Amino acid sequence: MRLRVKGIGRSGERYALKLSEEWVREAAAEGFEAPATELEGSLDVSAPIDAGRVDVRCVLKASAVRPCDRCSEDVTLHVDVDTLLLYFPEGGVMEATGEIELDCADLDVGWYTGGFLDLKDVVREGVVLMLSQRVACEDSVACDTRTRKMLDDCADPDGSVHPAFAVLKDLR
Repeated sequence: MRLRVKGIGRSGERYALKLSEEWVREAAAEGFEAPATELEGSLDVSAPIDAGRVDVRCVLKASAVRPCDRCSEDVTLHVDVDTLLLYFPEGGVMEATGEIELDCADLDVGWYTGGFLDLKDVVREGVVLMLSQRVACEDSVACDTRTRKMLDDCADPDGSVHPAFAVLKDLR
């Protein structure tokens, strides 16, 4: 869903996020890299300020199911997002004088193009920022057991391991 930045009222805009809306479903699926099973929240978009900057408070709770990166069992991922994202017009100049000190909050900066902010991008970014880099089972002992069995199942009847998995054999 594209929002025309110049059309944002002085008090800003609020958007309720519901999984029943197609653009919200697509954004969450892109962020999770899997279809979302739950999602609710809101976006509060400020009127443009300083050099066209638009601030977006992204608050959402969402979940999706993805396979564990190790054992391939399904894992339910949950994100609880409450972040402020800053968007500047692409190609705009952010001028500063003197020394600049950034903290973590200053790094949540994005860009909008052609005078339009894509809210789908905002939702996707909100999800991605809260995800772990690796999908892993909560029960690491059970995950280890399943992974070990998968490796054992890859062995040839004589006990040798396929060359593609040889490096993994020593990890057991």
